[in-house]
Amino acid sequence: MQENGIRKKTTVGFVSVTDPFRDKKAWSGTIFRLCRSIVEAGFDVRWVRVNVPNFKYRFRKLCNKIRFGQYSKFIQSASYWKLCAESVVKSDLDGCDCLFFPSNAQMTRYADFGLPVINFSDATFAIMLDYYWFRQKNGMRSQGNACEEYALRHSDVIIRASDWAAESVIRDYGGDASRVHVLEFGANLDDRDIRESAPWTGGPLNILFSGVDWSRKGGAVAVDTVRLLRERGYDARLVVVGPRQIPEECDGLDYVDYLGFLDKGSQDDYRKYVDAVSGSHLFILPSKAECAGIVFCEASAYGLPSFAYDTGGVGNYVIDGVNGYRLPLSSGHEGFAATIERCILSGELPSLHQGCLRIYSEKLNWNVWGEKFREILASHCIV
Repeated sequence: MQENGIRKKTTVGFVSVTDPFRDKKAWSGTIFRLCRSIVEAGFDVRWVRVNVPNFKYRFRKLCNKIRFGQYSKFIQSASYWKLCAESVVKSDLDGCDCLFFPSNAQMTRYADFGLPVINFSDATFAIMLDYYWFRQKNGMRSQGNACEEYALRHSDVIIRASDWAAESVIRDYGGDASRVHVLEFGANLDDRDIRESAPWTGGPLNILFSGVDWSRKGGAVAVDTVRLLRERGYDARLVVVGPRQIPEECDGLDYVDYLGFLDKGSQDDYRKYVDAVSGSHLFILPSKAECAGIVFCEASAYGLPSFAYDTGGVGNYVIDGVNGYRLPLSSGHEGFAATIERCILSGELPSLHQGCLRIYSEKLNWNVWGEKFREILASHCIV
């Protein structure tokens, strides 16, 4: 940007309900990491506040539930996006050169901010239907798609966290391919805490599972996978992070180390999580619905090969034969156990370990995200 012949930093308005400079919980810490990456890429960042009044939020959510049923996704409704647009603190827009919307660009349907729009997300409304979100009535489907389509058509830059999501922008909404880009997430951990774990060479095989939603993330499959490996003679152990209470499948098992829900905003919990990852050898996530997965970035950062289902945006984060393997959705715990055992018997684990470190260094980190973000904005003449 030029001002009176003097080059100045581009100021990016970060449009968010929560403070992107301080809130390390929002979107599992991703809001904070996105903001920091943009700053470290050389931009000035200004928080454009979305001060949604609590009473209006609760009232409109109730109305939406009455109209579209108890399963309706209020935060994807026209009513919610209109409320967000009404709640933007207009004075925060002063001095901004462009606006960055992290998964909330749909509000642009109800307000003309008069600035270039950078639309970032890990999915689209269309691919989430009957994948993450079920029992949505036709009215909700129409509203959600209409808001998504408007936002995409009126965005200057569209960034998605996987090829799966980027392809939906073009296929489902007719998005302009020249404006669509893919930027993978990074690890939501401090760089100083990322250290290479020791690759497995024998003895206890520590397998990490990390996911709050035990059922959707395939926790039972992870337990059965470890049980089957033990039956085949391996001293396999499962480290469980995420569920707020011990799952029934884990209760009483001496080879399961249940750590529960760990809040990265708490220093004690954060240290426990770092220790759990760095002390593990493999990562397993048999989730049948996954947009991307920050946990895959974190596993690769420490050198833990990942084993997951081939679904959603996982293909950008787990590369077969490089940093792990993706299995068909028809696979059960037998398939996961067989794949892990094959990697052990073939001596492939050390090369997968190195592949993890390489792919983390090349693309699954926030420094690379920031560099590519700057390049994208420059290619669209926004910098």
